Amino acid sequence: MFRIFRVFKNLYAKLIASAAIGVLLVAGMILNAQWSNGSIASADASSRNQNAVVKEVLLADQSYLRGQIQRRNIVLAHSLSESQKAFEDMKASGAEALAHAKAAADNAVDPDNRARLEQFSAKLGEFMSISLDMAKTHFDIVKLQDRQSDLIIKWNQAMQAALALPEIKGSANAEPRMRDAATAMLDTNVA
Repeated sequence: MFRIFRVFKNLYAKLIASAAIGVLLVAGMILNAQWSNGSIASADASSRNQNAVVKEVLLADQSYLRGQIQRRNIVLAHSLSESQKAFEDMKASGAEALAHAKAAADNAVDPDNRARLEQFSAKLGEFMSISLDMAKTHFDIVKLQDRQSDLIIKWNQAMQAALALPEIKGSANAEPRMRDAATAMLDTNVA
């Protein structure tokens, strides 16, 4: 009988040992799953963050290019209203590009990437400032050209009215001089 108890006692010890090993294995599997899930969640968050940074950089680039198109439109504008609309669109695109560049820098986690993106944002701001100054100068040129066109029209009207005066029409000295003045004004306008 002792022998049966001893067999059961050994069997009972073996069952307890295998159950303990099973519990330890399950606990290890649970810890491994939690660690793996934490790593996956961390990698997923990092990936989302990097995607947000890339998205903001691409949107900044798109807005910058839209601003450059508007800058070209300012140069090619034939009227003051076209130039002014392109100027306002360029300012809006520049502000949008800067906002996206700053958002990209704010989303960056890595200090080196953040520093590069802040430098990108600063250089973009400088370039947009210079572009706006150039556009303002061109806008002023268009204003002066419009003003010049208005003055030429008024000059031509005044010359026609003066040449129609009987005192000048009949004068041998005045009429050729008035025509010479009109020709000189036309040459100045062409130059």
